[in-house]
Amino acid sequence: MEQIKMGLIILLVAVTSVLCEGQAKELVDLYKRQTATPPSETCDSSSEGTSTGASGDMIWVCRSSTWTPFRLTPAVGSSRTMSGSSCKRIKEQLTGACSEPLSSGMYWVQGTQIYCDMDELDGGGWTLAWQHSYTENYPLTNKMTYFSNDFQACTTRASGWCNIPNKARFSATEQMIVAYHEGTVVYAYKGLFNRNIDFNWSGAILLDPVKIVDRCTQEVGIQPAPENKIAVGFTFDKWTPYNYKANCDTYRGTYPRPNDCRWENCKLPSSISSKADHVQMTVAIFMR
Repeated sequence: MEQIKMGLIILLVAVTSVLCEGQAKELVDLYKRQTATPPSETCDSSSEGTSTGASGDMIWVCRSSTWTPFRLTPAVGSSRTMSGSSCKRIKEQLTGACSEPLSSGMYWVQGTQIYCDMDELDGGGWTLAWQHSYTENYPLTNKMTYFSNDFQACTTRASGWCNIPNKARFSATEQMIVAYHEGTVVYAYKGLFNRNIDFNWSGAILLDPVKIVDRCTQEVGIQPAPENKIAVGFTFDKWTPYNYKANCDTYRGTYPRPNDCRWENCKLPSSISSKADHVQMTVAIFMR
């Protein structure tokens, strides 16, 4: 019986694009049938697998020379009432139901709209939990730190700051630090989930770090690490990752207006920026 259900999903995906349009906002519910007037078009062996497309919340598919109705239901992550538990879980539930890959963007997660990286880094399924665009959010306050209990919706990856408190609620096993310049990924490293992320600066230390991508021109292969001396809760070093007090690649100084040291460790390549440092920089922390 389970094989038949999966076969029907594959068939419906193959015959109609409405099931996988955009970010796969609708799925077929194979358990709900509705008495309705079937299409007037002929349904025979020559039209097997064809569809009338969606009409309201219904779709008709020609199966075994009979028009068979299916009800469309909202997909997980498409609304508050259909919230997923995490971006990873949404990706797992939607992948396989659609022939098109999921797109990164806004999804409903635990009752809140959150940005999900579904297709860009390390297979996707990443929940954006913190973000800061350096020198663009002065004056700094404690509520902006990655271990803050203050909520600021993570709705875009472009710029600004955001924070989702109680990050352990996503039941993550991994976390990732990504640095962007004007929306372009410069470096990304992942590690095991660090439960201190909800409590203090050390939560941004990547445990068993793994490089995903690194386009820096110096200190290549060195993972970003948090600083415990300057602008704690914001600053990262990409030079001496196990020192935690030696250098900086983001801010230098103290609250509320630390000095600019963006990209000083990394040095941007000319293919990304005409200047190697002291230009736009956003760092984000993701959970999966």
